[in-house]
Amino acid sequence: MKKSHLAAVILVSILAVGGKGFSVAGPSQERAAPKTVLVDLVAVRGGLPVADLTREDFEVQADGKKVPLESLERVVAGSPDAQGRPSTKRLAVLFHDLNYSASGVKPKDEQDIVAELAALSAGGAEIMVLKLDRFRGLSILQPFTREEGLVRAAAAKAMDKSGVDAFADYSFADLKRYVFLKTVGGLLSAGSVLKGLPGRKTLLLISSGIPDLSSFGPTDVQAGNLAALSEDFRDHEDRLTLDDPFNVFRGEKLRSGDQVLRRTAEFINAQNIAVYALDPGVFAATASPSSAEYLFNTEKREVEARARLQADDEAKGFQNLRLLAEETSGVYFRGANKFADLRRDLEADLGAYYALRIAPPKSGPGPAFHKVAVKVARRDLEVRARKGYRQFSPEDEKAMLLSGAFYGPELFKDIPFQADFVPLVGKTGLLEPWVGIALPLRQIFGTEAPDKGTRTLTLHVSLEELGGEAPGFRAKYSIPLNVTQDFIASLAARKYIWMYYKGPDVPPVGKRYRAIYVLYDEATGKVGGWTSLFTRQDISAGQKAALLNCVLGSPGRERARGEAAFSLNPKTGILEYGPLEFYPRLTGQFSAAQDAFLFLQVFSPLGREALSPEFQLEGPRVGSRTVPVETVAESWNEKTKVWSGVVRLSLSDVPPGDVLVRVALPGPPADERFVRRLPLTKLPS
Repeated sequence: MKKSHLAAVILVSILAVGGKGFSVAGPSQERAAPKTVLVDLVAVRGGLPVADLTREDFEVQADGKKVPLESLERVVAGSPDAQGRPSTKRLAVLFHDLNYSASGVKPKDEQDIVAELAALSAGGAEIMVLKLDRFRGLSILQPFTREEGLVRAAAAKAMDKSGVDAFADYSFADLKRYVFLKTVGGLLSAGSVLKGLPGRKTLLLISSGIPDLSSFGPTDVQAGNLAALSEDFRDHEDRLTLDDPFNVFRGEKLRSGDQVLRRTAEFINAQNIAVYALDPGVFAATASPSSAEYLFNTEKREVEARARLQADDEAKGFQNLRLLAEETSGVYFRGANKFADLRRDLEADLGAYYALRIAPPKSGPGPAFHKVAVKVARRDLEVRARKGYRQFSPEDEKAMLLSGAFYGPELFKDIPFQADFVPLVGKTGLLEPWVGIALPLRQIFGTEAPDKGTRTLTLHVSLEELGGEAPGFRAKYSIPLNVTQDFIASLAARKYIWMYYKGPDVPPVGKRYRAIYVLYDEATGKVGGWTSLFTRQDISAGQKAALLNCVLGSPGRERARGEAAFSLNPKTGILEYGPLEFYPRLTGQFSAAQDAFLFLQVFSPLGREALSPEFQLEGPRVGSRTVPVETVAESWNEKTKVWSGVVRLSLSDVPPGDVLVRVALPGPPADERFVRRLPLTKLPS
């Protein structure tokens, strides 16, 4: 991996600081070994809670050794617990990439799911709706609420089918591996979100199956004979490593999907989270062709093998759901009575549970998972209890927090920074990642005068191809902020610190990419996340013209004349052309006296003379009208057929408010290849 350079550019900004996000507790700075460990337990008989268990009914073992029961409490929803905190019926509902199934969620399934969640909210449960999506990771569609209408709307949104064909051109094996790894990361992220809640946490995972990495779907069997597939699987198996950027799993060599899921279940269980899994009955392998040509030209053994592998793949997806539920003291719901069972069990389990506290046995250093087993003297009860615990160090907690932000960046807004990622097309045709971030000073330093000294932030950046294996990059940068008296005095006028950098070059072989940022404040433990998706436009021979990049910004200081071609300064991350410097304006806000500048890159296979971009402003305040532009700087790359330039957009007669800048080439108006719209705000005087 090439080394990237990072340099801060501090500008006085008049932009407003805003944004509201989900707050996640950071790691404690000091963590002693716990004197007692909470073991939550649900006991039911015939689907009804059992309320009369006493200390004498329980025997608890930790790591195979009997341990004393320090205390026993029955926590009932609506009543305060032993610490005086109100106990609330809370259910986090996670919709897991239902579009992974080719058939999707049927209308009747959708209606039943929504009806059951609405019934639980009507019964007094606060419900949070989350979605784990292969594109954007984990997101919260609805924070905890008892409003039935909000729950219904969020559940319907979570089951939206848009994007189901977005991975149609990837192999089934690659897709399965990608979805599996994103599932594991999303579950770790959900753990970060829920771990701060008191007591037993309940997560309902609605999923059509967690992909199995040891089998293939029918499309793979159809593509070649079994011997070739076996060899291909061995290749994939060798590459089966968990994407663990923050070393949550401490470098364990986890080569099988079962191992990864069991380790993930341990981390979830160690945070008192019980996973209840619901299969809505939609898991189906990709449909195979039924043409006569295919049937007659395929040997009988391969047809039978395809059917067998399809059935095995589907069954394993169900088994993985069951494994996750059982390893976290939850329940797996499937079959004709699944919705009735779900309502009965969740109403009972959310209503009350037993909180057992034990004195853990002495153990060596490290975050080992300690198994816990609870035996109940009464034989006629169904008991679900926490299966173990870990003694997390501050470093472990930090790793889990950062990993959660990495897989669910949109959830983490304690540092609501803004960012931009531009896949700049360089002189040789390689993609040059151009990154800009705006650090909000009020959120970082607060309203009180900060202490003098160095405040260090750490920025983690990742670029990955969605569903594929095209090279990306991953980097970590230390951002020291020197807090001097002059810096403190300027905080009233400054809103942001703007920073830019150039990442390592990326070969233009991928199609769809995702950029992820995780920003960590070492002093406070606060975390911010940001992500974006983009499609790399193909600029190979024979392709149509395309808008490659459109970036709003402002010119910087003039410098000594440099190279007459656009390039990123590897030390400062600033775009340069001759004497011109160009800074992206990430917020899209301009003062009343400013004009906007726009950096463009256009692929023009017919040559420079064929360029004809159009510029318009759109919005209620301006209607739809052409905006005057002036070319400030331009260059042409004959090898790549890419024109790069900076134009000035006159805003002198534009009223204050929000507008869209529309840049278009001749072509279909809805195609991103030909049209871009950029939000712009002109601030009042």
